[in-house]
Amino acid sequence: MAKIKKSTVKKASPVKPVSKEKKKTVAAQRKPTDTKENEKDGVLKKDDKHGNKDMFDPANLRFTPTGEWIFIKDRTTIVVGLSDLAQGRLGEITSVELTEPDDHHYEAEEEISIIESLKTSTYFHAPVAGVVTAINTRLLSHPELINTDAYGEGWLFEMAPDDMDDVNELMDIYHYESMIPEETEEE
Repeated sequence: MAKIKKSTVKKASPVKPVSKEKKKTVAAQRKPTDTKENEKDGVLKKDDKHGNKDMFDPANLRFTPTGEWIFIKDRTTIVVGLSDLAQGRLGEITSVELTEPDDHHYEAEEEISIIESLKTSTYFHAPVAGVVTAINTRLLSHPELINTDAYGEGWLFEMAPDDMDDVNELMDIYHYESMIPEETEEE
């Protein structure tokens, strides 16, 4: 496994479970934000800036059954993050350990990062086979961005997939949300 960089623990705002009605309106409620960042602003990468505002619309993303979202940045690069539903189930995220961008090759579903919350620690898996080319270094000091902006500033890393067809075979938001069981109210 490649080197993992640890973050400091920060308190995030509490996250309430997502209702079935809210699941259906996620795409309509999202507003794109500007994330034209560079290494100084929190992006450690080998290539150029994001700059694509459509990244933040869940209708334009692909999803894995385990809650990773994937945005096709260009024909050789994807951006990967944790879905709003998945982060809500984790609860308040307190730290993130991200792999360094290098030439290490990950297989699909291989453990790639660690996300810690007040409830649990969990591995984040590679959505497809490929190489990590950039990480969101802002998460190392502000892991709560995953809770507050899962489809925007809370992105985790960029990856060069082995085969872009593997990305296209993943689920859209509607299929992903339909397979997630509705959460019951906690006592």
